[in-house]
Amino acid sequence: MKVAIVGKGKAGLALRTALTEKGIVPIWCWSRTDNVELVSLPTVDVILIAVADRAIAEVAKRLANRAGAMTEIWLHLSG
Repeated sequence: MKVAIVGKGKAGLALRTALTEKGIVPIWCWSRTDNVELVSLPTVDVILIAVADRAIAEVAKRLANRAGAMTEIWLHLSG
């Protein structure tokens, strides 16, 4: 399974660490401060969204423009 993470804060880092320890290395990790747009990153099976609730709308708009938007599963960490 190809996994990616949006968000490089505490939650995103914890996810990355936990997944990697289980042998699932994220294909990419993205943050709004990166100098690359989400639309240009490779399509994956699952995107884990580890951003603040107030950032969800912006992230969803960016994800919706991806080539793989119709096949990727997006999961947001609530709370």
